Amino acid sequence: IVLASALTSAQQGAPKNGEWTRYSGDAGSIKYAPLDQINKDNVKNLRIAWRRPAVDPSISSRNPEFSYSSNFRSTPLMIGGVLYAANGVGLVEAFNPATGKTVWVQEPFAEDPGQGLRGDSARSLAYWTDGTERRLYVVRGEYLVALDARTGKPVAGFGEGGRVNLRPGLGPKATAYGWTGVPQICRDVVMVGVGIGGGM
Repeated sequence: IVLASALTSAQQGAPKNGEWTRYSGDAGSIKYAPLDQINKDNVKNLRIAWRRPAVDPSISSRNPEFSYSSNFRSTPLMIGGVLYAANGVGLVEAFNPATGKTVWVQEPFAEDPGQGLRGDSARSLAYWTDGTERRLYVVRGEYLVALDARTGKPVAGFGEGGRVNLRPGLGPKATAYGWTGVPQICRDVVMVGVGIGGGM
């Protein structure tokens, strides 16, 4: 009885109406959605509706030598009828869930090395809203980036031009910052981790 009660309580916080506004579903990482259109009787009828490349052509076509890691693993968020995901080089893309058609693609920062085309995919994004503003947060390289969810433009009032460098303050031996995890948000505070290499 205790186990059943715990499961029922957990499912009450599950994503609703097809929304998936946090990595793993909700603040408790329930990884569950109470959707029932697909069941054991009709799952055999599923077909691929569309495909998207790991990086939108509007970005990849800018450099004939463009390449990205095959370690592509971003989990999209579903918010207000739009899918959002970090692409193969860590830039955020918004697209239509029914057709796969691009809504917007985050532009690289102009001063980034290699025209901002180098990078790695992040596992997902963080979403924040106060009921009026809607923001997406992603870690790309040494930066935490804040984007307007409606337009994909950097949030001007966040850090310097929409991003914060995460390396300063790590200590004198930290020559670089790297992390491909997902920012978490608790009471308007954005929290990030750090990747520590063990190579010699």
